[in-house]
Parts: sequence; structure tokens; C-alpha cells
Amino acid sequence: MLLKHRIVSLPQAKEHVKVEPEEDSWLNDAGSSSQSQPSTESSPEVPPPQQQIDAAMEQASPVSQSQTYIGPGHPLWPIVLRLSERIWQELYQKPGISSTPEALLASFVQKRVIDLLHEEHKLAQQVHDIAEAKLILYSIVNEVLDYGPLEEVMKDESVSEIMVVGPHLTYIERHGIIEDVPCNFEDDQHMQRIIENMLRRAGRRMKSDWPIVDVRLSDGSLVNIVMPPSAVNGPTITIRKASKKPLSIDDLIQMETLTAEMAEFLRACIQARLNIVICGGIASGRTTLLNALSAYIPAEERIATIEEVAELRLSQKHVVALVSQLSSSGSTGGVTMRDLVVNALRIGSERILLGECRGEEVVEILQAMNNGYNGFLMTQYANDLRNCLTRLEAMYQAAGATLPVTLIRAQIATAVDVIVHVSRLRDGSRKILNIAEVQYMENDVIKLQSIFHCKDTPLDAAPDKVKRTFELSGFCPTFLPKFEAMDIHLSPEMFKSTGMM
Repeated sequence: MLLKHRIVSLPQAKEHVKVEPEEDSWLNDAGSSSQSQPSTESSPEVPPPQQQIDAAMEQASPVSQSQTYIGPGHPLWPIVLRLSERIWQELYQKPGISSTPEALLASFVQKRVIDLLHEEHKLAQQVHDIAEAKLILYSIVNEVLDYGPLEEVMKDESVSEIMVVGPHLTYIERHGIIEDVPCNFEDDQHMQRIIENMLRRAGRRMKSDWPIVDVRLSDGSLVNIVMPPSAVNGPTITIRKASKKPLSIDDLIQMETLTAEMAEFLRACIQARLNIVICGGIASGRTTLLNALSAYIPAEERIATIEEVAELRLSQKHVVALVSQLSSSGSTGGVTMRDLVVNALRIGSERILLGECRGEEVVEILQAMNNGYNGFLMTQYANDLRNCLTRLEAMYQAAGATLPVTLIRAQIATAVDVIVHVSRLRDGSRKILNIAEVQYMENDVIKLQSIFHCKDTPLDAAPDKVKRTFELSGFCPTFLPKFEAMDIHLSPEMFKSTGMM
């Protein structure tokens, strides 16, 4: 990267040149007139200043990704902030930046850092050696092109979610536990630059008339951004990081989200083309479970996935991935989830996976199920099994349906076969709390029958703590004949016992 005497003090040069460097001599300026003159002895030729800068830049680039980031509060932060602000403004005024390869952008930033440090001697005087120079270069490239203060937690594979509320408050989720971390920004403008970096990487821009945006990064991470004035305490950034490898059913069994017997039962349900709703609260693992269960769908089937933001990562090849597109106002217009459900049915999808059912699309889904379309898998926000049914009913009514409530309930009862309730517990773990069959209407109420459930048992040694176990409810599902008809065999004896599995 950049330096002079203190950095390029080659052994030969030390023998023949006595150096009294100025504070910015590392930058390889012309040098101070107070420096001692070379001895008259024959000595190796010292490279000219510009060659020393070039040599130093070669040493500093590419910068090791393991280096520590210089952020707010670091003694060298004023240098990083001043130069990154200026270079960022220059870069984002250039046309075609979104299509420029990252390597070329990084090269541009590095060269501008060198040029500006030559121009601003007061800044250069604050850097004392090549280690600091490398660190500054790395941090400025990060600030101008990448995630700034969030870089380290973005690289940390143990972090699953990042939540930033204004410039001075950042939380992460690690192993299911929420904790605050000192990944602070300088101010709202600093956050705005990092947000623009994320949007550039995703090929998106923030619209002036709509302060909310959802994007998916190239690594699969999902980012939600809300800008002032809608975000009162400053910009908010929520990043749901994508794991390098999606969790499989085997992973979930190992994590005790469910048992092998429960997984085998759900496999049979999917292969028998039952209609399944996975419900749960926020961050309960609904989408993770849906993605894992999708592996049970036969590879020869044509699958359509429908989401607001692409999260599902199926292993099958024949997948039509559809994402809704709202208008810039976020209210009317665009392509809705309901539009996509209609289209997925029109193109003859053999299997439809709905990332989340939350609106009028429920009308098309229930009508399709009642018209003989089987094999729907979808998720829905709900606190328990009964709440799941209530929300389906409420969404149907909110879509403008004029049917009596009893008829809506009857449609739900005949359409949905199985409900899976998954929850995030206080210790951060996710567990399936119940798998139930949706049976029939009884006195205008939909009858549910639990098949598997999770039971909490207080510990004798610590009554305030519980032991969680999965248990069979002792009920044999009424749809087992469907399994037999499709040559899927689960012994009825499996369901007759009760108690811990």
C-alpha cells in the first residue's frame, strides 16, 4: 500500500541511511529536510518515493479478511470516516456502479485511499506503520462497498439474525439467544451509506416515496429496511442470515425439534399429498421446517413456491419460484400472492408451497383444495392449533367473502388435513408442540385430534424447570387408508400406544 522509511527500511538501507522520520514518512512523501544525508559510502539504491508507495500497496492488497475492522470509537476512525465518506460520494455518482464487478470497485477504492492520503498530510501523519495502513485500507474498502460495522457479525456463522435499531443499538441472535453487540454506527448518514451498499449488491434502490424495502442478498440472506420518518429512532435494519446449507430433517431431529417417528409420519403425509399447514409465532422456525419437509416431495413433480420474499431453497430441479411484487406505495397494484396462487394452479403445478398465508390468497387456496387439488404445504402465523383455524376463517372473511361463517368453517374442515404447530421456546430452541388431524364440523366447531404432542414435566430436583418430551396421543389418524391406497405403509400399531416416544 503506501509507505516510506519506517515501512520500507530495508536491511541494506538501515546500514547506510540514518532515518529520523516524520509522522507521515510511512506514506512516502518527499521526506523532511531535517533527515540525515546518506553516507558517502557506496550503498544500494533506495527506491524512489512512488515506487515505495506501490510496493506498500502491493503488500496491503488484498487485505486479509481476518483483520479487525476500524469502527466508531477507534483512534483511527476519524481517518476511515473522512476518507470513506468522500470516496463513497465519488463512487455513487458514477454511472453503472451496480453492474461493475466488485474487484474493480475495490481497486478503485484502494487507489483513491492512496491518492487522498498523499493530499491530506494531516491524516497521513496519524498513521504510524504498515499494519495500521493495511487496517485503514481494509476498513475503508469495507465502509465504501460492504457492511461497515456489521461486517464481522455478517461473517460469523454462529449468528442467525442481526437487528439494528438506529445508529447506536445492535442486537444479534446466536444459538437462539438474543444479545446486544457493540456494532455501532457513527450516525444516521453512516447507516444510510451501508444500507445503500446492501441495496446496490441486491440490484435495488430505496424509493423516495416508500420507506420500506425487502431484499435478498447474493448469499441468500434476507434484509428488511425501514427508513425515517417511518422509523422513529433512526433507520432499522433486520438481516435474517442464510445458512450455507439449509437445515435438513435429520438436522432438526438432532436438534430435537421433532423425533424420527414424527418425521416419518410427516413424510407419509407429504407423499400421500395431504394438505398441510405449519403454524407458529414469529421466528418459530416455520419456514425452516417447510423447507426441510420439501425434501420429501418426489423429484419428478412440478413444484411452485410462492413467497413475498424468496426464502425457500428446495433441492429439486423442477421448481417454479414465484415472488409477489407490490407497487411502490405498498398498497394496491403489483402482483399479489393471490395472483400467484391463481397462476400456479393455471400452469399445472403438481405441488404448491406457500411461504406464508396472510391474506386474500386463502380464498383461492381453500377453493382449490375443495375442488380436488391436493398436496398444498403452507405456513401461517398462529399461536396454537385453534388460533390457526380462526385466522384462516378471518382471512377468508377479510377477502370480501359473503359466505356464512359455518360454510367457511366447513370449507376449512374439508380442505386442510394436518396442522403442525412449531414454537420457539424461552431457551431459544424450536420444537414441534403438536401435530393434529383436522377432522370434521361438530356443532359448528371444527374438530381437531392431536396425533403427536410435546409435554412439559416438572423436574423433581428443580420444580421451576421442566423436561420436554414428545408423546403419542394414542389416536389413529382417519386418513391412514389414503396411505395404503398410495402404497405408503405406516402400521396402525404405531399410533395406538400413548406416552413418551
